[in-house]
Amino acid sequence: KKREGRPNMCLADFVDRQNDWIGGFAVGIHGIDPHILRRIFDPFFTTKDVGEGTGLGLSISYSTIKSHGGDIVVTSEEGSGSTFEIVLPVAADR
Repeated sequence: KKREGRPNMCLADFVDRQNDWIGGFAVGIHGIDPHILRRIFDPFFTTKDVGEGTGLGLSISYSTIKSHGGDIVVTSEEGSGSTFEIVLPVAADR
C-alpha cells in the first residue's frame, strides 16, 4: 500500500565475481521531471520546502561512490518510475 509522499521501492543487489564488482539498484514508482533529473546530484539542490532538506543527500552519495572508484546512474521516466544503479569495485586499485 502506497503512502502519500513515500514511493514504493524495490531493492536488489548483484555480484560480478569475474570482474570483482558489486552493485545494487533501487526502483521507485515515481519518475523524475527531466529538468530536475539533470540537477539531482548538484550540491544543495532540493525540491523540498525550505527547512525540509539540505539538498546534500544525493550529492554526498555521488561523491562517496566516485571516491571509491564506483558509479551511480539514474534513469527515469516521469510518471513511470526511476532506477538508481550503484556499482562499486570489490577492492580498490593499488
